[in-house]
Amino acid sequence: MLTKITFLGAGSAFSYDNGQNNLLIEMDEGTSKHKMLVDVGTQWHDMVHKVTGKKAFEFLPEVNSIFITHIHADHCGGLEEVGFLSRFMPHIGKKKIYAPAAILKELWDSTLRGGMESLDHGQLTEEEENNPIGLRSYFTPSYLADNDKIKIGQTVIEPFDTVHVTNRMSTKDSCGLWITTFSGKSIMFTSDTQFAPSQMKAKYKKADVIFHDCETSPVEFASEVHAHYEDLKTLPDEVREKMWLCHYQDGPKPDCIKDGFAGWVEQGQSFDFV
Repeated sequence: MLTKITFLGAGSAFSYDNGQNNLLIEMDEGTSKHKMLVDVGTQWHDMVHKVTGKKAFEFLPEVNSIFITHIHADHCGGLEEVGFLSRFMPHIGKKKIYAPAAILKELWDSTLRGGMESLDHGQLTEEEENNPIGLRSYFTPSYLADNDKIKIGQTVIEPFDTVHVTNRMSTKDSCGLWITTFSGKSIMFTSDTQFAPSQMKAKYKKADVIFHDCETSPVEFASEVHAHYEDLKTLPDEVREKMWLCHYQDGPKPDCIKDGFAGWVEQGQSFDFV
């Protein structure tokens, strides 16, 4: 039972050299292979072509599901294209889309609705003629409640809260993924997160492999909404040695191997787990 994670991109939101930090997870499901996209950023079709050699409409029929970690364009900005392709190219098929309930609601209300709620009358189904166009017109949404898990074959995927962007007294809904394989191997993917060692301490200890958000901009220009390399360097040796760094800026990067990390994830790099 194989779980394979491929980084369609490994860079930050505005990376032009390394793509945006979006994943493809392939999981054995019976006798077939289930393919899940984790985040679909604005560059997704270019990244798919670069990594797989296929154009978007050629690749999408292979995709079974999508998971969205939060509502920033480098993580969900390509979904309008996916939704329209899926609806108007029948061979592609409607995709199941997962996210915590608050994120999926925000996805439609604040991101997709403006471009997707209007369809020509002749394009409507009988049900849509009497009801508003919504997320279900393009996807099959799964609104995850607290502590919900996704089980695909023998792979279990569980979202966990991360602190990413705060707005006065509130925080923007954002999550990482905890992936457990057939053999019980634990994989931690933070997606976007601030440096939050107290919040992450137990997960850092339990994880066998960690894929962690890592900002590499000069410290004096740090965004403070992503974990910075200089902060991650302060983590214990036993955490850094199993931590792969992703979501970094274009340009030169520190020697992370010398600093005790597992490495920089490269665009197109795959990791196999059993």
